[in-house]
Order: sequence, then structure tokens, then C-alpha cells
Amino acid sequence: MPIAHLNPDDLRVTIDPAALGFSDTSELLQQPLPWIGQERAEMATRFGLGMDQPDYNLFVLGDVGSGRSSLLRQAMLTVAASRAVPADLCYLHNFDAPERPRALRMPAGQGRLLRQLMAQMTKSLQSEIPQFHPLPGVRGSPGVHSQR
Repeated sequence: MPIAHLNPDDLRVTIDPAALGFSDTSELLQQPLPWIGQERAEMATRFGLGMDQPDYNLFVLGDVGSGRSSLLRQAMLTVAASRAVPADLCYLHNFDAPERPRALRMPAGQGRLLRQLMAQMTKSLQSEIPQFHPLPGVRGSPGVHSQR
């Protein structure tokens, strides 16, 4: 095979920026990612996300940098946008069996409100309980004076 001599101009690809259809890459962030060469993976993902049953999971394999996480996230967001907002699932401490917390389902958005109210109550109780504690030596108990 003969050796071909190349000019530096032969090693360079020149693309007219106007032909790209965008002025800078920040405009591409809103566009969906393509499943280039991954038709089977796309079909399997759509099938798996369409399973409207409990205890089904998607297991995704792929090389680092292959886009598997980004593509799956994009597909999940697309499917989630067409479904009703799920109920909040809050786990409460089970004093009888601490290794088995109690699950509490609440309307969407109410779990955050419950967490905020519980934090407020905890803060309030930290200052109120010592005021009414019957044991001497507890700050705020009757007959105990705190020195500052």
C-alpha cells in the first residue's frame, strides 16, 4: 500500500457555524437526547416504564459516558409528566419495633408540611418541657433557678 502524503489542510474539517442551527451549546440543553444506536435499550426502557405494577425495576448497564443515566432520566421525566403526582410516603418511628418504621401515605405535598410542623413542634418542646419537668435540677423546673 503506497504512503500518501497529506497536507495540513487535508487533516482539518471546517464547519460553517451557521449550518449548525444554534449560536452556542447552551441552546442544546433543552433538546431531548437521542438514543443513537440504542433502539433496543429505548424500547426496553419504554416497556419497563410502562409497567404500572409494584415491585418492577429497571436495571441499566452501559459503559461510563454512554449516556445511560441521562437517557433514563429523560425517559422517566417524560413518563412522569403524563402521570398523576404520587402520594407522599412518610416513615414514622415505631417505638414498639424501631427496626420497622411505620409508613404513612399522605396526599402529594403534605409530607413536606408534616416534616416542617414536626420540626417546629420539636423546637417548641425543647424549650417548653424543661419548664414543667417535676425533677429538681432540670433547667426550668419549679424551685430551680438558673444562674447566668
